[in-house]
Amino acid sequence: MRTTMLLGPVLTLALSASLPGCFAATSGTGAPATSNRAVILAAGGGIEASQMSDPYVKGCADYVALIDPKIRGALDGAQGKSKSASGQQHQQASAVLTKLLALNVSPRVDVPQRGFPMVKTAVQDQIVALTAGGTASDPKKMMALSQKFAKANPMVLELNSQLFEVFMAYNQASVLNQVASAWPLAAAVAMGNAARHGLIADDKDKIREQVRAVALASRRVQIRGATIIGLYAEYQAAVAGATPPSGLDDTVAASLASLDADPEVSDAEIDGIMALADQAVTASAEKEAELKALAERTLRPSPGKASGDALQAGVGGSKGSIATSVVGLLGSIATGNVMGIVQNAAALVPADNPLGAAISGVAAVARGDYKGALAAAAKIAPGTPVGRAISAVNDVTKTVTGMVDQAKAAKGA
Repeated sequence: MRTTMLLGPVLTLALSASLPGCFAATSGTGAPATSNRAVILAAGGGIEASQMSDPYVKGCADYVALIDPKIRGALDGAQGKSKSASGQQHQQASAVLTKLLALNVSPRVDVPQRGFPMVKTAVQDQIVALTAGGTASDPKKMMALSQKFAKANPMVLELNSQLFEVFMAYNQASVLNQVASAWPLAAAVAMGNAARHGLIADDKDKIREQVRAVALASRRVQIRGATIIGLYAEYQAAVAGATPPSGLDDTVAASLASLDADPEVSDAEIDGIMALADQAVTASAEKEAELKALAERTLRPSPGKASGDALQAGVGGSKGSIATSVVGLLGSIATGNVMGIVQNAAALVPADNPLGAAISGVAAVARGDYKGALAAAAKIAPGTPVGRAISAVNDVTKTVTGMVDQAKAAKGA
């Protein structure tokens, strides 16, 4: 489902084509001087590193404001604390699931390519098969199935009502989560490249401080992305009987704790972002002229549009494509192509990076792979209560499905 969001910090050209003095400073020997903060700022064109990072931070705050109410609404529905779109009071999801599973109607969540996910049962399938010719081929069996259907249907309708709210929140948050997850690396590459070409002071500590600010702001969006991908996948797992319904209660509680807590980003994560950015820019030396031109065009971010579908592929580029991806990333920043930023940043990160996990999670959800979605969601916001809770649920599903697979194999033997 295509979404269109505003408030993405896209970077547009806001400087003149040249920055007087930035490239003209020389030492007493006539050789070009190294980057000097006082010289850069005195030239009239240099800016503080924070001016490059602040719009990313603001953009993340805008994203949180946009998706937080929908995600909290989905969590309220799972707890039975809100009403459905039709005005009916929701019931606690774990309680409804427990009752439904006790009926032995083999429920599942169907995830279509287009449209909304829906809980269906084997009873519905059997009724459709029996009435394929227009009338029931076995009236007695049809009567028994109809009675089962009558008992299960109110629970199925309630779960579908909740899933609708989860999906609507997911549909928007999945895109914004990917965008925000790309920004720490995008900001680090842009600042590193600007410092390399003397447009901002080559102050590693200052740049690192600003990358941390972007990463912390991004983590707030990532917590919400992990929450909704995890919740969506856990509904699928619980309906299929791969995890106890009570696990939903634990995930909801952990999600709320994460939403309300101050985000944290480890030093190791910042080290990883800085290393990726340094390696990417260094590996792109063959494109030096393009990098220099783009450095001037990526200095001053300004809000713009983020539109398109969430990505489902593109993580990890080959060594030969690094320079192309870096130029594509900086070019996307300069032209305001937000999803281009995501695509090119994704080619520079490993699969277990939060951005890589965000893309993998969307791909898994789209194919109805709740195990893959849970595994990915656990990596989107590492170290948070919701990340730990989703990881625990994923461990349970792996154990349960492993036992089921073993039983099927033994039966087949």
